[in-house]
Amino acid sequence: MLARPGLVLCLNAFLVQLCPATEQAPPLPQWLLKAIEAERKSPSHGSFEEARYEGKRVFEYIRGDRFDTGDEHTLFSEDGKEICRFGGFVGRVTSGACDIERIIYVRKL
Repeated sequence: MLARPGLVLCLNAFLVQLCPATEQAPPLPQWLLKAIEAERKSPSHGSFEEARYEGKRVFEYIRGDRFDTGDEHTLFSEDGKEICRFGGFVGRVTSGACDIERIIYVRKL
């Protein structure tokens, strides 16, 4: 007999479907916990999201005080190193190197 993982609803802009439930997420890195706490106290009110990029866990910071400047998004590796900055109306990479079309959203932190 094969055990089936639990199912959850997955949502995107046009479709609701059943998806396998994932295991509990690993703990957040300490540098990220400190950054989230500092951002909560900041007047800019940026936010962090967990994502996957090239098969690895990454974190995206979205500035709360800039819009369409080309650097309002910053993608960090799990160890806190900046991978790239991007944004603006056309969504282009302005610093570092990454393919923003390959960033897979996981959850808002």
